[in-house]
Amino acid sequence: MANAFIVIGTQRTGSSALAIALAKHPDVFAGWEWMLDIPVWKKLAVAQEGLERSFVNLVEADRKHIEAEYRRQRFIGFRWLFRSSAKWVLHPRFSPALAIDRLETFIDWARREDSLKVIHIVRNDNVAWLQSKEMSRSSGLYIGKEYPKELRVEIDVREALKRIRSKNWVDARLGSLEGTGRYLRVRFEDFARNNDQVARDALGFLGCDLDGLPSFDASIRRQNRSRSDGDTVLNYEPLRIALAERNLLLSSF
Repeated sequence: MANAFIVIGTQRTGSSALAIALAKHPDVFAGWEWMLDIPVWKKLAVAQEGLERSFVNLVEADRKHIEAEYRRQRFIGFRWLFRSSAKWVLHPRFSPALAIDRLETFIDWARREDSLKVIHIVRNDNVAWLQSKEMSRSSGLYIGKEYPKELRVEIDVREALKRIRSKNWVDARLGSLEGTGRYLRVRFEDFARNNDQVARDALGFLGCDLDGLPSFDASIRRQNRSRSDGDTVLNYEPLRIALAERNLLLSSF
């Protein structure tokens, strides 16, 4: 499994934009979210096959992307994301979604697989993250498609608190891979401010040659063009206050 990598994190944290930026390097192929529609009992085996450049068990959409973009690049990877579900009791570790996503199985495998590198993208602003999740769900728009200017959402506060606790738990568990020496943490906010430098740092972490590499775009195309979160979240102030009272405005990881 030489020169293999996985972009990890929770959903709606900029993993697609980061993968697209990495794939601008001529030696890098970054697949989509390969594990999304793979049955739970097959996820790990299919992930291993894919990083060993056998794609037969991937879903059709991923195979078509590979047919269009894969040129036997030296570095190959994909995105493996984990849900921040509000459907858990007692502790986020008991979320059925994380069992389906195979969070702990992935972590154990990534620790053992000494040739695998992981790039962990973390979003720090929890209000903006909640807004992104609700706006994408309400509109059905993902990966850079701009939200309608008239779109407004209301976020269930109780559910939001559980989602953030789940997000913090997932990021902390994924962050335990830091001790392997094959782990790089990327902040979404840093990437949004300067995607050129952050992408270069990630490519250097993978071992890519950066000599002569042209600059990336100066900014990410935002899906939400509103001036602030308060413009699109109808219950912005009650949500912000509830999060602030519990010290959940910013990521704890």
